[in-house]
Amino acid sequence: MAYIVQADLLADIPNDVLIQLTDDNKDGAVDATVVTDAITRAQSEVDGYLAKRYSVPIATPPQLVKSLTATITCYRLFGRRGRGVPDDWSKRYDNAVRTLRDIAAGTIALDVEPPPAESSAVTAGEIKGPDRVFDRDKLGSF
Repeated sequence: MAYIVQADLLADIPNDVLIQLTDDNKDGAVDATVVTDAITRAQSEVDGYLAKRYSVPIATPPQLVKSLTATITCYRLFGRRGRGVPDDWSKRYDNAVRTLRDIAAGTIALDVEPPPAESSAVTAGEIKGPDRVFDRDKLGSF
Protein backbone atom coordinates (compact mmCIF):
# COMPACT_ATOMS: atom_id res chain seq x y z
CA MET A 1 0.00 0.00 0.00
CA ALA A 2 1.32 3.44 -0.92
CA TYR A 3 2.07 5.97 1.80
CA ILE A 4 0.37 8.71 -0.22
CA VAL A 5 -2.03 9.08 -3.14
CA GLN A 6 -2.25 11.63 -5.92
CA ALA A 7 -4.60 13.87 -3.91
CA ASP A 8 -1.97 14.21 -1.18
CA LEU A 9 0.34 15.96 -3.64
CA LEU A 10 -2.14 18.81 -4.05
CA ALA A 11 -1.16 20.08 -0.59
CA ASP A 12 2.30 20.81 -2.03
CA ILE A 13 1.70 21.70 -5.67
CA PRO A 14 -1.38 23.08 -7.45
CA ASN A 15 -3.31 20.83 -9.82
CA ASP A 16 -2.33 22.88 -12.89
CA VAL A 17 1.36 22.38 -12.06
CA LEU A 18 0.74 18.67 -11.53
CA ILE A 19 -0.83 18.57 -15.00
CA GLN A 20 2.22 20.31 -16.50
CA LEU A 21 4.55 17.83 -14.82
CA THR A 22 2.70 14.68 -15.88
CA ASP A 23 0.72 15.41 -19.06
CA ASP A 24 2.96 13.66 -21.56
CA ASN A 25 0.19 13.03 -24.11
CA LYS A 26 -1.05 16.67 -23.97
CA ASP A 27 -4.66 15.84 -23.11
CA GLY A 28 -4.83 18.49 -20.37
CA ALA A 29 -5.17 16.02 -17.50
CA VAL A 30 -2.93 14.58 -14.83
CA ASP A 31 -1.43 11.28 -15.98
CA ALA A 32 -2.18 9.01 -13.02
CA THR A 33 0.33 6.41 -14.21
CA VAL A 34 3.18 8.92 -14.09
CA VAL A 35 2.10 10.05 -10.62
CA THR A 36 1.80 6.49 -9.34
CA ASP A 37 5.25 5.65 -10.68
CA ALA A 38 6.76 8.72 -8.98
CA ILE A 39 5.02 7.82 -5.70
CA THR A 40 6.29 4.23 -5.90
CA ARG A 41 9.86 5.38 -6.53
CA ALA A 42 9.69 7.95 -3.73
CA GLN A 43 8.31 5.39 -1.29
CA SER A 44 11.13 3.01 -2.21
CA GLU A 45 13.62 5.74 -1.39
CA VAL A 46 11.90 6.47 1.93
CA ASP A 47 11.75 2.76 2.78
CA GLY A 48 15.45 2.44 2.02
CA TYR A 49 16.21 4.79 4.90
CA LEU A 50 13.46 3.58 7.24
CA ALA A 51 14.43 -0.08 6.89
CA LYS A 52 17.44 0.63 9.07
CA ARG A 53 15.12 0.98 12.10
CA TYR A 54 11.62 -0.13 11.13
CA SER A 55 9.82 -2.90 9.29
CA VAL A 56 8.86 -1.54 5.89
CA PRO A 57 6.53 -0.81 4.32
CA ILE A 58 4.91 0.81 7.33
CA ALA A 59 1.27 -0.29 7.51
CA THR A 60 0.00 2.98 8.99
CA PRO A 61 2.61 5.61 8.18
CA PRO A 62 2.79 8.66 10.45
CA GLN A 63 2.29 12.12 8.96
CA LEU A 64 6.05 12.72 8.80
CA VAL A 65 6.54 9.71 6.52
CA LYS A 66 3.67 10.83 4.31
CA SER A 67 5.08 14.35 4.10
CA LEU A 68 8.58 13.10 3.24
CA THR A 69 7.15 10.80 0.57
CA ALA A 70 5.14 13.65 -0.94
CA THR A 71 8.18 15.95 -1.02
CA ILE A 72 10.33 13.33 -2.73
CA THR A 73 7.52 12.55 -5.19
CA CYS A 74 7.17 16.22 -6.15
CA TYR A 75 10.93 16.52 -6.53
CA ARG A 76 10.93 13.51 -8.86
CA LEU A 77 8.05 14.93 -10.90
CA PHE A 78 9.87 18.23 -11.36
CA GLY A 79 13.05 16.39 -12.31
CA ARG A 80 11.47 14.25 -15.01
CA ARG A 81 10.99 17.19 -17.38
CA GLY A 82 14.73 17.68 -17.85
CA ARG A 83 14.57 21.42 -17.24
CA GLY A 84 16.10 21.20 -13.80
CA VAL A 85 14.38 21.14 -10.47
CA PRO A 86 13.45 24.54 -8.98
CA ASP A 87 15.77 25.60 -6.14
CA ASP A 88 13.03 25.51 -3.52
CA TRP A 89 12.23 21.89 -4.40
CA SER A 90 15.91 20.95 -4.35
CA LYS A 91 16.14 22.40 -0.84
CA ARG A 92 12.98 20.59 0.24
CA TYR A 93 14.36 17.33 -1.14
CA ASP A 94 17.69 17.85 0.65
CA ASN A 95 15.84 18.52 3.91
CA ALA A 96 13.71 15.40 3.42
CA VAL A 97 16.79 13.25 2.87
CA ARG A 98 18.46 14.81 5.92
CA THR A 99 15.38 13.95 7.99
CA LEU A 100 15.39 10.39 6.66
CA ARG A 101 19.05 10.04 7.60
CA ASP A 102 18.22 11.28 11.10
CA ILE A 103 15.46 8.70 11.37
CA ALA A 104 17.83 5.96 10.20
CA ALA A 105 20.44 7.11 12.75
CA GLY A 106 17.88 7.14 15.55
CA THR A 107 18.02 10.90 16.11
CA ILE A 108 14.35 11.15 15.13
CA ALA A 109 11.95 8.42 16.20
CA LEU A 110 8.73 7.52 14.47
CA ASP A 111 5.63 6.51 16.38
CA VAL A 112 5.59 3.03 14.87
CA GLU A 113 6.64 -0.39 16.09
CA PRO A 114 10.30 -1.12 15.44
CA PRO A 115 11.14 -4.49 13.94
CA PRO A 116 11.66 -7.32 16.41
CA ALA A 117 15.20 -7.43 17.72
CA GLU A 118 17.28 -10.14 16.17
CA SER A 119 18.78 -12.46 18.73
CA SER A 120 22.52 -12.77 18.36
CA ALA A 121 22.93 -15.00 21.40
CA VAL A 122 23.95 -18.56 20.62
CA THR A 123 22.53 -21.13 22.97
CA ALA A 124 24.39 -24.31 23.75
CA GLY A 125 22.56 -27.55 23.23
CA GLU A 126 22.35 -30.24 25.86
CA ILE A 127 22.95 -33.85 25.00
CA LYS A 128 21.53 -36.61 27.13
CA GLY A 129 22.34 -40.27 26.78
CA PRO A 130 23.12 -43.38 28.77
CA ASP A 131 25.93 -43.46 31.34
CA ARG A 132 29.40 -44.02 29.93
CA VAL A 133 30.57 -47.60 29.85
CA PHE A 134 34.22 -46.66 29.72
CA ASP A 135 35.43 -43.66 31.65
CA ARG A 136 38.90 -42.40 32.64
CA ASP A 137 39.10 -44.63 35.71
CA LYS A 138 38.30 -47.83 33.81
CA LEU A 139 40.66 -46.99 30.95
CA GLY A 140 43.43 -45.63 33.16
CA SER A 141 45.57 -48.78 32.92
CA PHE A 142 45.61 -48.89 29.15
